[in-house]
Amino acid sequence: MAVLQCTQCGSTQVQSLELYVATMDPGSALKKGLAQPAEEKAALVGPLLVAGFGVALLASGVILLGLLVTVGGAVWGARERGKEQTSQRRREEWSKKMICLQCTKPFLP
Repeated sequence: MAVLQCTQCGSTQVQSLELYVATMDPGSALKKGLAQPAEEKAALVGPLLVAGFGVALLASGVILLGLLVTVGGAVWGARERGKEQTSQRRREEWSKKMICLQCTKPFLP
């Protein structure tokens, strides 16, 4: 079995970052800096309303403006979804990280 080593100092005294943060004092400034990234949810109501308004404009015969508003709502919705996916990736990466108990630097094994 391979022994985990810190990528910064080479120490073998490493621990799961998640466990390390869980055992820290709640008011610790270091805990706030090492805490798991916040979860972001996609806010899709606004983009859907804008896209729906664009479709209504298209149906009423205002083609150019309707297309512009519909595409704008779709792009806005895609960006919101992208933020949510990025947040999820950061949280998954954080859960895999280890921390060196010597130099206190987090790292991915």
